[in-house]
Amino acid sequence: MDVSTVAALIEAAQQGEPIEIWPEYVIRDIPFAVYDDQQVQYVNHPNPPMNRPANLMAATSTDINGVETATIPTWVCEDEQTALTIAYHEGFHVFQKRRFAPIKPNMFMAMAFYPDLDLDYRVLCRLEVEALLKTDWTAAQRLGVVGFLTDARRRKLDRHSSLLDYERFLEQNEGTAKYIEQKSGQQLFGLEPAFGEVGHGWARFYQVGAGICWLLDALVPGWTARIEAGATPGDIAVEHRDESFDIHTLHYTSVLAEESARLDDFRREIDTVIAPLENTSTLRIRYPSNQPIMRAFSPATLVSLGDGRILHRAFFKLLRNDRGAVSVEVPVIDNVANGEVVIPQR
Repeated sequence: MDVSTVAALIEAAQQGEPIEIWPEYVIRDIPFAVYDDQQVQYVNHPNPPMNRPANLMAATSTDINGVETATIPTWVCEDEQTALTIAYHEGFHVFQKRRFAPIKPNMFMAMAFYPDLDLDYRVLCRLEVEALLKTDWTAAQRLGVVGFLTDARRRKLDRHSSLLDYERFLEQNEGTAKYIEQKSGQQLFGLEPAFGEVGHGWARFYQVGAGICWLLDALVPGWTARIEAGATPGDIAVEHRDESFDIHTLHYTSVLAEESARLDDFRREIDTVIAPLENTSTLRIRYPSNQPIMRAFSPATLVSLGDGRILHRAFFKLLRNDRGAVSVEVPVIDNVANGEVVIPQR
């Protein structure tokens, strides 16, 4: 879709009848920047800049001329449904920054130490999703089991001090925004919420966080106010955990065996990608840890190596305000612990 078409859809949504998806969140209150590689069109922005902002890098929210703005790249907008549901998602990030008590983790350090490659952690992640998908359980049963598994999973995050706040931030920030995306799709287009590819790292908290939000919506009065006050969907789920749950009810032994085999295959795949990046012919770009750094990447192709490094398998962009941007579409390692990006020589 082109910039003017997406902007027109957002303008129409802002002028139409509001939909009730979160208390006091209405899309007409949100400034937007819709953009492609050449142009930017602003919707409801009180002070649009003359020049293209350097921080237009993703579908997100960011400060543009002193105004928190939802940014929508046209390449994520396949049709009217995706354009509007993504607009509600990204607009909700603006609302969050206005209303939510913030959780401020050391994001990229946590991503670099995250247990993506830890077998026990991956098994708990997978069981958590299976519990959310158990249609033969009541909502209360699912919430109790998810709370039990979330509590067990969080106890695995002792390898770095930033990890628990990282998970809690993603649940609060992306989990609720994904829930808003799904709820807007339900009300506007009759789309029922569905799980996509979940995985074990950054991207899982969109899906799992939203899944918990739907359970809280059905079972816990006043939960949205608690989220705004600083709780996360996982926090509330843990409060409702079923301590009597037997993990073998979800076929723990077979899941462990399957996940062990998958992890072995995944490690071999990752080792093949990493090997060319660990020789002396690579390009190494140093960046200071005490200066603003912006990154763009694909959550679906990110892997934490658990030792202070992040492997980006498909796309990575590093932006320093004083040095410009480096953008690649090949595997790179972001060595967060040492402040260095490792790029293969061409």
